Amino acid sequence: MTRAIPRLLALALLGAAMAFFGWLGGGAPGRLASPPLQIAANVAGQPMVRVLLADAAESGLLSVNGHVEIIAVIPSSEERKGSFTDRKTVRILPTGSGISLGNDNYIRASLRPLDGNPIRVSWTVGGETRSMDLFHEVLLAGSHVSDGGKGQLARIRLLALVPMEEYLYGVLNGEVLADWPLEALMAQAIVARTYALYHVKARAGKEFDLTDRAQEWKPAASYAPRFRSAVDATAGIVLTEQHALFEAFFHSECGGFTADGNDVFGTGPITALSGVRCPRCAPPGGKPRSWTWMISKTELENRLRRAKLLRGGQIRSVVALNADGHPLTARGRVSHFELILESGTHTTVKIPANTFRLAVGADKSEMASTWLSVDSGSGPQIVFSGRGWGHGVGLCQWGAEYAARTLQWKYRDILERYYPGARLVRVWGAPRADSAGAN
Repeated sequence: MTRAIPRLLALALLGAAMAFFGWLGGGAPGRLASPPLQIAANVAGQPMVRVLLADAAESGLLSVNGHVEIIAVIPSSEERKGSFTDRKTVRILPTGSGISLGNDNYIRASLRPLDGNPIRVSWTVGGETRSMDLFHEVLLAGSHVSDGGKGQLARIRLLALVPMEEYLYGVLNGEVLADWPLEALMAQAIVARTYALYHVKARAGKEFDLTDRAQEWKPAASYAPRFRSAVDATAGIVLTEQHALFEAFFHSECGGFTADGNDVFGTGPITALSGVRCPRCAPPGGKPRSWTWMISKTELENRLRRAKLLRGGQIRSVVALNADGHPLTARGRVSHFELILESGTHTTVKIPANTFRLAVGADKSEMASTWLSVDSGSGPQIVFSGRGWGHGVGLCQWGAEYAARTLQWKYRDILERYYPGARLVRVWGAPRADSAGAN
């Protein structure tokens, strides 16, 4: 997630539709507010989202099986347009000044399926190969990465250009389950839309808006009807604070209380991102997953050094600090970790908790969350014991599911709990009879 952008963005006109290649380089619960704000957009009143799939791919494959339009810029800077219906697979390689598709060189290229058949793209980064079927415009260009100070290595940049509401179907498909209560899915749709629109506006003129993993995006030929209903029923609705968008973070499971956005991400004082009690994860709900993770001090040092968070010295102990900077005496939300070193240039090193978590291992089998306690002991191992999964800021997804299913909360109740003081505003789309009173 990009940190070097404003935390609150005034809601204003997005402006005219982006050109095909404007993505390259530095150029080109309350009641809904009334009247609704208007945002210019590309398709059906909604903005487009530029989803980055790879920024430094070493190679790739592109497969088409249907009617595809292509708009490309050749090395002489001329733009060429055309379409084809042949079934074909071509290799994508970086050229230093752009890309090659099979035997043809381009500075950049856009491919758009015209008949509903997807464009299948595979790409390799650092030995890991991924693939995806894309049903909207695919954007390809060259990029470069540093060669350890020796120069620049040619790479491939790959994006998808997707209408916002269609993008949200894919986010729900990747983030939550279709059998969840509709009110929880509606809350998730509004949160995901807010997060995406924040980045669309904050990154105007940049190369992309979001990566496909900033919010887990899984495009498909068709989506569960409940996903479509949740997105359609809340079309164009976003969360605001003081008439401004904010970065509406969310996570899987908070563990008891959500974290303050300023403590975790340095968002500044945003009331809507304050920590709150979770109806599911805190008593009497008390349902978060517990976990324990053990790691040797030597391995912990190695991981922190690889992340450039630790230089010299050996770790003697790790202390978990709360938001006030005091050591936690029981399991709770950690704001920072303080490393007590045996030797080195500094005797202590303080690291933000989520930065530490991401550096040492943030999946379910390691440091799943920052709601935890630490036992450094006197031996070579450090034991972390916690609850929940994720950074802890904003919506607790399983808390929302519990609130809708067990407590019968509506989506407004859910959003009011997890984003205190935030207001709902419709910024595009027409009111619908099934949108729970949106105006």
